[in-house]
Amino acid sequence: MRQTKRLFLLLCMTLAITANAYANKKHAKEINCMANVENANGKEHKWEKIMDAIIQVESGGNPNAKGGNSLGILQITPILVKECNDILKDKGLNKRYKLSDRLSTKKSHEMFILIMNKYNKKGTAKEACRIWNRGIYSKKVKDSYWKKFLKYYNKNKAQS
Repeated sequence: MRQTKRLFLLLCMTLAITANAYANKKHAKEINCMANVENANGKEHKWEKIMDAIIQVESGGNPNAKGGNSLGILQITPILVKECNDILKDKGLNKRYKLSDRLSTKKSHEMFILIMNKYNKKGTAKEACRIWNRGIYSKKVKDSYWKKFLKYYNKNKAQS
């Protein structure tokens, strides 16, 4: 009987340690991913200048802009919020965006970066415009959008 109790206690301790290690690993993974997203708002991130020009095309820099079912500085649609949440879920993270987060400049930047890191494998401005303006499954960027983007991108580049 004593040996059974010891074995049971040992099994419970092993399960508790394993569960705790798993939770810590998952939490660390979430912190690391969100740190990468937060670092994306830093001056050296590759998407910053592209994102700044897209913001000018989409909303003129107005964080309260509304166009159809798109909201915020980056004119984010509900389907894009869902896509971001699917990306986070696939990464095993607990963080989720709400539709109201489209009005947050910081969270809009995070969603932009999530989408670009997942779908813009070429890492180019033209791909970013195609994805943001026409969607992840589109074949090419709209010419008028690309011209507007270049106007703001080159203006921003000249100022830096």
